[in-house]
Amino acid sequence: MSEEITKAMDEQRSLEQKYASLVTRRGQLKGLSDKAELAETKAQISQVSKQLRKSTVKLMRQLQDNPDVTGNQRLIKAYKTELALDIDALMIEMNDNQTFQVFGQKVRLGLEK
Repeated sequence: MSEEITKAMDEQRSLEQKYASLVTRRGQLKGLSDKAELAETKAQISQVSKQLRKSTVKLMRQLQDNPDVTGNQRLIKAYKTELALDIDALMIEMNDNQTFQVFGQKVRLGLEK
């Protein structure tokens, strides 16, 4: 059962990364005159948002039905640590360079996995 939960968490993480990438892309397109691409990006954000909600509900059910507390806590702690490090790096990059290119690249690489 732990395998199914890990798979659900990986799916959740993938959707979160995709959502972050699309939101970043939407921010880049707002100043451009390509309204069609902006509309498509907004539609994709909406679609990924719905998938993310479904994935969250699925993960929540699996965790409630099969509480491998120790294993789940380890995974959650690892994901939180990684997320905190990514956010810290993003904040430093934005303060130093006024950009988020490294973060964008990391999101893209994560989506390719």
